[in-house]
Parts: sequence; C-alpha cells; structure tokens
Amino acid sequence: ENTRITLELLYQKSPSPELLARRLHNTQEIADTIADVEKLCDSRKEKELLASVKQSRVRYMAIRQRAYDLLLQEDNSALARELMLQQVTPALTAYHAAWEEFANFELQTMKRASQQAGERNRTTRRIGLTLQSLAALFAGLIAVFTTRQLAKDLSLRTHMQARLRAWNNRLERRVAKRTEELASTEQQLR
Repeated sequence: ENTRITLELLYQKSPSPELLARRLHNTQEIADTIADVEKLCDSRKEKELLASVKQSRVRYMAIRQRAYDLLLQEDNSALARELMLQQVTPALTAYHAAWEEFANFELQTMKRASQQAGERNRTTRRIGLTLQSLAALFAGLIAVFTTRQLAKDLSLRTHMQARLRAWNNRLERRVAKRTEELASTEQQLR
C-alpha cells in the first residue's frame, strides 16, 4: 500500500494529506510488525534473515525519503520520479526479496515441524496400538487363566458333592442297617 501511495504522491500536483497520513500509519504498522516478529525469532538463521529484511528496509526507506523530500520540500517531481525509477524501485525489490527469503525460511521451518509432528503422531499411534494389543493379549490370558481356574474349582466342587452324596448314601444305608439290627435285636429280646 505504501508503494501505491508513493506512486500516487509522485503523480499528484499537490500531495494529499490523507495519503501522507496513511503512508505514515502504514510505516509505523510495518515497524511494529517487524518488532513483533523479532521477538518471536529464536534461531540464529531467523535472526539473520530478519536483520537482512530490516537492513534492506532502512536502505529502501532512506532512498524513498529522498524522493519524498525532492517532491514535497524541493518541489522537483521530475527528479523525484527519476529517483523512484532508478533507485527506489530496485531498493523496494531488494526489500521484498529479503521478506520473501525470510518467509520461505519460515515456511520450510513450519514444514519440517509439521513433518516431525506427523512422525511423532505416527510413533505415538504405533505405541498406542502396541499397548492396546498387549492389553488385549493380557486380558485374554487372564480370561483363559481365570476360566480354567473356575472350571477346575467347579469340577472339584462337583466331584466333592458326588463323594459327599456317596458318603451320605453309605451312611444312610448303615443307619438303616443298624436300625434294622436294633429292631431285630429288640424283637429277639421281647
């Protein structure tokens, strides 16, 4: 937007105060944005690339300011236009190239971080599936062991109940036999 404003200012007879105010506002926003980005830079390469952006911005702004001075203070629009074409435009291109290099580095960094996060997610998923499989296996083994123990206990209980019934039957027969013997003895005594 500032480049467009600069071109508009060069081709106007008298500079618009609104355009000048907007240009100043944009310049401050850009400076604030660079300061915010600088706080977030944590790698040496990031800091170097941002320093290059700042350096190319300073060069661009100095040449652009010279063109503004020619236009606004010296009222020399022809020389200001010539300076814009010969020096400001290449400086602006270099400034944009520095931003593009910084942005490409950031994109590559984000891409690497995304790939690493994807790898960690895949590893986590693999570990999770392995743990779930182990848990299912252990649950199955526990179920088999428990079922076997229950079956063994049930079998033992059934066997013990059968033996107990057999003993009860034998005992009842002995009691019946003794009762018969007592009855027979009592009859003989009578």
